[in-house]
Amino acid sequence: MAAALAAGQLARAAALVDQALEAASPSPLQQGLLLFLKVLALQRAGRFTEAIGTAADTDFDLLPAGLRHHLEALLGMLLADHPRKPADRRRAEQLLVRVGLQGRYGPSARFALLRLLLRSGHLERACSLAAETARRLERRPAESRALNLLARCHRQRAARLSRAGDRAAARDELRRAATNYRLAAALWPATPAGKQAGAALEQLAARKIRAAPAEGGRLLQRLALLAHHPRGRRDLWRLLRLRRLAPGPASGPWRCSADLLAAELAVRFRWFRTARRLLRRVRRRAEDVSQRARAALDLASLTARYSFPAALQAYSQVARLWPGSEAAAWALLLGGKMLLRRGRQQEASGWLRRAVSLRPDGLVALQARFSLAWQAGRHGEADRALALLEAVLAGGPQTGQESAPPEVDLAPAAERDKPSGDGDDRQAREPADPAAEAGPGQDGGAGGEQSWQQHTPPRDGFDIHQRARYWRARFRLLAGDRAGAVSDLVQVIEERPLGYYAVLAAARLRECGARPPWQQVLLNPVSSLVGPTSMHVELQAARSYLELGLSLEARATLLALDRRRLSYADRLELARLWLQAGEPSAAVWSAPLPFSAGVPGFPSPRALAAARLAYPRAFAGVIEGPDRDERVEPELAYALVRAESSFRPRARSPAGALGLTQLVRRTARRTARRLRLRSFRFWQLLRPERAVRLGTAHLGDLLDRYCGSLPLALAAYNAGSGAVDRWLAGLGDDQADTFVEEIPYLETGRYVRKVISFTAVYRALYRQDASWAPRLRIAPELLPEPHPPPPRKNL
Repeated sequence: MAAALAAGQLARAAALVDQALEAASPSPLQQGLLLFLKVLALQRAGRFTEAIGTAADTDFDLLPAGLRHHLEALLGMLLADHPRKPADRRRAEQLLVRVGLQGRYGPSARFALLRLLLRSGHLERACSLAAETARRLERRPAESRALNLLARCHRQRAARLSRAGDRAAARDELRRAATNYRLAAALWPATPAGKQAGAALEQLAARKIRAAPAEGGRLLQRLALLAHHPRGRRDLWRLLRLRRLAPGPASGPWRCSADLLAAELAVRFRWFRTARRLLRRVRRRAEDVSQRARAALDLASLTARYSFPAALQAYSQVARLWPGSEAAAWALLLGGKMLLRRGRQQEASGWLRRAVSLRPDGLVALQARFSLAWQAGRHGEADRALALLEAVLAGGPQTGQESAPPEVDLAPAAERDKPSGDGDDRQAREPADPAAEAGPGQDGGAGGEQSWQQHTPPRDGFDIHQRARYWRARFRLLAGDRAGAVSDLVQVIEERPLGYYAVLAAARLRECGARPPWQQVLLNPVSSLVGPTSMHVELQAARSYLELGLSLEARATLLALDRRRLSYADRLELARLWLQAGEPSAAVWSAPLPFSAGVPGFPSPRALAAARLAYPRAFAGVIEGPDRDERVEPELAYALVRAESSFRPRARSPAGALGLTQLVRRTARRTARRLRLRSFRFWQLLRPERAVRLGTAHLGDLLDRYCGSLPLALAAYNAGSGAVDRWLAGLGDDQADTFVEEIPYLETGRYVRKVISFTAVYRALYRQDASWAPRLRIAPELLPEPHPPPPRKNL
């Protein structure tokens, strides 16, 4: 029966339920489940009268809580849209009021309630409820239907006012309706509700009814949410359409703010031409001086991709034309970093000191002081480096109040390692997850235990204070202060267990003869870690669907949940159900842990239970089987797949990389030829076994090339072996942590840090080895030969 229902054979499913009820004497619970399946089949088949009769015959108390909640919602919607008698509408309203907006049938039940209120003449109540529904459904596909219903409420109110003779007020209501139609058509143009809104907007335009101007503050909040927490490329299209609705002239603050946010998101998705066009418009037209300065700064950052002299000149121009502004401080910081990479130490120091003087207490000052400390430490000035790092650590936590420019790789595009084909073009990004990036107080969820969100780290998976504390320990070791260095290293590990710098700190502690804090901890077996039982009704419904074999219903139920509004225990249960439904990628993002910042709370059983769900052993038969290259350990292979594709076998990057291991076409073909896979086709990377075989073989080749150095191999996997060879030639050090700090490509540096941290977490969870760290010393044969001094001439 469940199989027939899942396959869409609705009539057959209903007939099978009738046969089961007649042929046997099922228990009360079995009878309730059979009737529930029959209601689902009849409702989907359009046999609404039969569905209402079957639901009325069902004893709701016999069903599990989740299915009982769903059956009440289904019955309420059926009675609201297909009443058989006047009492049905009252019963429908009683049922629909109890259905929350979050859940499988939440939006549909709310829309049915709104239609029922409009038909019953409760216009004011319907208007207020529709406005609340549209606000709470933001960024969800059902938002377009909510906006259409809100516009319908305004049109009915206009008709009532027109009959009362108040034509001016009626026209205002029609303008409000046009505003909602315009928003629905701009946000969701491809949906049926969006097309309906567009047609209604044209009808109102024919009557010379124009939409009211959008509220600037509210629209800007919406644009900022799309820009800072995008869920995909579609959000860029939505933002580009929404910015046209900003009120005021093209040179006004609302329009220019919208253009700046759109340019920021365009940079994130590598639409550089669109970003330049928007930024040039703001720089040319903006009335606000700070907006012109910000546009010029972002344009300078884009220029840095292809020309060092032009970018340096643009940064200098920003600092000269808008002195004292925040944009000037960022320009001096970014220009100073570029000069450091070019080896122009004296000029770089001057730029960075000016940045600190302009913003002595902000994020700019923290980054500038760290760059100055790094420069001093690399030149053997350990005391000066320690003093600067003390200032960084005394600067207080990052609050995120400053508006940082969009991040662009500062290395010129001409320096990309095009011929190598080792993934340098890929620029794969981790998925943006609003829940994982939300800080304290940004959750908005009600009920449950929310203290876990207070430990949500920055998006990079490390912050500047972790970085500064680790390098202060390194410089203290160089200065002979072993006790201070050990204290710093232990603090790094305890602040962010199993994060990138914690992994490095554990290795440095062993070099000092000290034991890392977690080395003596006896980890509980992962299989014995049982989290708290969830009481959320939608999660109970999803669990029941999975037990009945209705995986599509279970996935639809889980997708309807807003994980930001769930408690810690419910997030654990949500991740478990996603794993049970065969969706490890959704489990990774649903678990109550940051994506790439170690395991906060480690090694408590609670933290390990969450980590087991956030770091699953998905595709274990492939990764731990013969398809994986023997040179790559299983934990490293899991970490690679999690960082590259989040366990999505059909993942595609903007540059055309495919599969779990995200190989580009040239690298995949070269590796397949080496493995003598004569029948290989690029689309075969969508198969997990082929992607793992080629990806781990390529990583194994890079490990061999770089003498087993994992940081170097990972950097080559992401940026290309030619780029890594170039960076090694100018390194001047034999330590891998120094190499990672000096990687000029932002995305590559993040990628190396993520995979190393992920590998440490997998080893801690599944090997009970919490002290793993990669080898930090680079093999001498990989470093350039020191040039002998030139012979002295005989005078």
